[in-house]
Amino acid sequence: MKYIAFICFFLLMRLSSYSQHPFFREITIEQGNDDLKATTLFQSDEGLIYIGTNQGLYRYDGFEFEKIVLPDSLQNSKVSIITSSLNKDLIIGLENGVIFKLKNDVVEKLKSPINSPVKSILELENGTLWIASYGEGVFYRTGSDWHRLAGLSDPFVYQLLLHNTGKILAATDGGLVIIDPQTKPVSFRVFDSKNGLPDNIVKVMGVLPDNTILLGFHQMGIAVFDMNSYQFKSIDKAKDWSLGAVNCITKLQNEFWLGTDGNGIVDYEFSGDKRIRNFFDKAGFPFKKVNALLKDMEGNVWVAADHKLIISIGEQVELVDEVGELNFDSLQAIIAGRDGYLWFSNPKGLFRYNYMASGNEKMKRFNFSKNADLHIVSLYEDEAGYIWIGTFDNGLFRFNPENGKVIRFGEKEGLTNANVISMDGKDSVIWIATLGGIVQCRMKDPLQFGSDAGYIFKKLTFDDKRFDGFVYCVFIDRNGKAWFGTDGKGIMMYDGSKLHSFPELNSFKVVYSITEDAYSNIWFSTQFQGLYRYDGKHFRNFNLSNGLSSLEIIGISIDNIGNVIVVNKRGIDVINPKNFDVKKIGEESGIGKLDADLNAVTRDSKGGIWIGSRNGLVRFYNYNKGVTDRPKLILKKVYTFMKQMVDLRDTVFDYNQNNISIEYTGIWYTQPDIISYRYRLKGYSNDWIPTRDRIVTFPNLPPGRYTFEVVASLGVQSVSSNVVAYSFIIKKPLWKENWIILSGILLLSSGVFLFIRDRDIKVRRLESLKKEKVEYQFATLKSQVNPHFLFNSFNTLIAIIEEDKEKAISYVEKLSDYFRNMVQHRDKDLISLEEELVMVETYYFLQQKRFGEYLLLEIDIPVSWKKSFGLPPLSLQLLIENAVKHNAVSHETPLRILVKASGSSSLLIENNLNPKMSAEPSTGIGLENIINRFNILAGHKVKVLQTAEKFTVEVPLIELVSSQRI
Repeated sequence: MKYIAFICFFLLMRLSSYSQHPFFREITIEQGNDDLKATTLFQSDEGLIYIGTNQGLYRYDGFEFEKIVLPDSLQNSKVSIITSSLNKDLIIGLENGVIFKLKNDVVEKLKSPINSPVKSILELENGTLWIASYGEGVFYRTGSDWHRLAGLSDPFVYQLLLHNTGKILAATDGGLVIIDPQTKPVSFRVFDSKNGLPDNIVKVMGVLPDNTILLGFHQMGIAVFDMNSYQFKSIDKAKDWSLGAVNCITKLQNEFWLGTDGNGIVDYEFSGDKRIRNFFDKAGFPFKKVNALLKDMEGNVWVAADHKLIISIGEQVELVDEVGELNFDSLQAIIAGRDGYLWFSNPKGLFRYNYMASGNEKMKRFNFSKNADLHIVSLYEDEAGYIWIGTFDNGLFRFNPENGKVIRFGEKEGLTNANVISMDGKDSVIWIATLGGIVQCRMKDPLQFGSDAGYIFKKLTFDDKRFDGFVYCVFIDRNGKAWFGTDGKGIMMYDGSKLHSFPELNSFKVVYSITEDAYSNIWFSTQFQGLYRYDGKHFRNFNLSNGLSSLEIIGISIDNIGNVIVVNKRGIDVINPKNFDVKKIGEESGIGKLDADLNAVTRDSKGGIWIGSRNGLVRFYNYNKGVTDRPKLILKKVYTFMKQMVDLRDTVFDYNQNNISIEYTGIWYTQPDIISYRYRLKGYSNDWIPTRDRIVTFPNLPPGRYTFEVVASLGVQSVSSNVVAYSFIIKKPLWKENWIILSGILLLSSGVFLFIRDRDIKVRRLESLKKEKVEYQFATLKSQVNPHFLFNSFNTLIAIIEEDKEKAISYVEKLSDYFRNMVQHRDKDLISLEEELVMVETYYFLQQKRFGEYLLLEIDIPVSWKKSFGLPPLSLQLLIENAVKHNAVSHETPLRILVKASGSSSLLIENNLNPKMSAEPSTGIGLENIINRFNILAGHKVKVLQTAEKFTVEVPLIELVSSQRI
């Protein structure tokens, strides 16, 4: 049965034909509008994507497209360019020559002499506005005066580019133009074919890391222009360009993507692999004409092609789905060789893939065995370049790819189990994980490493006993220790002399993959409990609550910048080992569901992670420069009574406009649905409230000053956006103005004085116990029936109603019980400890619905005490409420309250101190009242002790007589 279960674990994957390209995903701008075509793309500083189309201007926040309302004369005009000014206003150019600014959705049309399509807009630091037109040349505005760049031979201009030298470059139909805006009059120089320009029609430009200029042409592809020498340099791999005109360009970390007029996208890698690849047709991109390209803040690439809008994760994730005529139908094992090759197996044999090569050199098949049914499940390359091939039920092979020589190892040679599941090694030692234990393979003569010298196989024992368990993986750390993932013993480690297990991890038994991060921490995946990290002393678990996408983990590795890569059924999770933040790459990025075998994850020499998926080979490489790892957050709209939208600049509302709704959006285009939020309304409550809603309403706000604050996070991560705030004032009604109140005071002063004097006389006559009782009731009712408590209770109830109506009914019943008990007992001098604990448990139930697992109450009291002792009503409840009131309760600062017996007749109430940054106002009546009542009733003092870490109150209990107990 174990063999059958293990075979089922190795899932097979169907692959299509192969070529290496990124993933692309279509996004629909407007359903049913097939004539809509995106013409230009731009991302604002807020993070919003603006799309210029042939039917007007659209805006996208990751959730919905919104068409910008423009004046009737501009509403459906073709947008040709979008950019921003120095003060972050949008500047939009139209195909009919109109230019306008857009700020807070208010249009300001700019007067200009231009009547041709506006192709490029550039604003310099001195405020000069430069415009490139297709038909009238280049214009610039200083102050309110427009000037045309006189003497330009060709008026058809595609793009303007500001170089760090201060020069402006213009791409035109008549060559490359270098403009010096500092001279008076403005001077320029034209470079064309006479100066070595490969093609006189220059359509696009981009700046390379060395400040040279990449030029895209109408016919001749691409070339480089040096701004220092004013010389052109051809690109070797682009000399035989046959991919048509280059329409647009965008720069990624190591490459430029070029949008062509009839052959999709061309990828020019100026560093790293330095390839030129065409993404078109079978290469994953089915669109011919690319109109615009944009790289956003997250590193995604947006493509406007034909009549579609496409998004891609770019160079981070690529798919290999076509290599010649080879049809892969069951990928079983992968390793990345030291020479840059990728080795993998399927039922048809062993293959070597060179992802840097082209043509027939990309793929080679090796027939190292006559056994057609050979099931290869593991691969390993030793330091001599030999490929070790582990099979299921057919032993181990060593293959020399240089001469094709094969050596087979089985029981005769000392291999005690023929099912070789995983291998890893160092120098002349190879560790072999089998379905019958752990085997060490060592050369007989290490000095002859790389030769055909013999090998010695030795099986490891555990506690001096034979170990025959299933071993799924082996990993050698940087200190030379060998780690093994087993079925039954969890993780095991061999330190050179002894095999160790970790009995403290008895909650799991099965480990499938192991890796090591840059801090020498060992990470390993388990069958059902997710991921673990071992720092040499302690184990830490990571599961769904820590941000993992799935517990069905295929494999783990370390990427090129040291992140832990977790490959699972839903995609890839990237964990930062410093702060444990998780970035998810899944279906929204084009990867979709990953199906892979146990050994179908490997790391190449450059840090790229290769994964065998059901769609092909997936390569992940972490390009993190120039991209953000946290969402952008913007406030979108403010409403009163969910009807009237007000400007975000409006901050003063009348007293009858006190129903305020605020709409906000966290922008994360890679996976918009994982955004979560926390908000609070300072002036009303300082407590942060978690939510996934993108609008929040505050009804019936009393007059006052308020500040709304909101933070966006990626799922359950700690990485959050900056706090975005909106402050506003709700004015008092007329009858609450100071002069009205003063007039009323003057008219009623004599009556109020008599009333207060009479009340003071009566109060002084009350007995001291009744006085304390009244104050106690007042403090209790005030602390419980207040807007803050009711607000949080009703908010909790609303959230529960949406999730589970049965839980909502239970919550309402508990809330009713709470107030019923409070009214029932408030007139009594003494109640039993059992009755008090019922009220405490009800209060804790209500508060835990608000704070969840971050509020913990522990009660440790002998059962016999509950009916034998009593205390003033609501005493314990008020002490617990004080702890909640004066301490922050959150994931970072959980609050733990302990109620326990002390001595023969006292209770200790302890809580850890997490002082709030903004303390709530306190009357001080509650604790003083409890002290006085216990002094009167019991004759003993209440003890209060506060340290730097704890706040402790010791209260004496009052023994009940038998009649009271009944």
